[in-house]
Amino acid sequence: MNAALQQTIKHWGYVTPYAHVPRNEAEYERLLIFVEELMDWSRQKKDDRVTSLLQLAIWCITFGFLLSYSTPLKRSSTNVRKRAEEIF
Repeated sequence: MNAALQQTIKHWGYVTPYAHVPRNEAEYERLLIFVEELMDWSRQKKDDRVTSLLQLAIWCITFGFLLSYSTPLKRSSTNVRKRAEEIF
């Protein structure tokens, strides 16, 4: 196994909470808060890795919302979508 793959596996536990499709509203809320904080941070520091993580997290929110929820969630992702458009 190459070193890059070993490092990825070693650190994946730290990434998983922010890089998965949320299964319930609590996970959705945690991911949404993470994205909002990451957006605020990314405004100050332009970094391709941050942008990539942000895109992945937004994809997880969107995909999870479309697949998992038959009723609207309490909090809208419209704010996140608008703020993401500012960055991308």
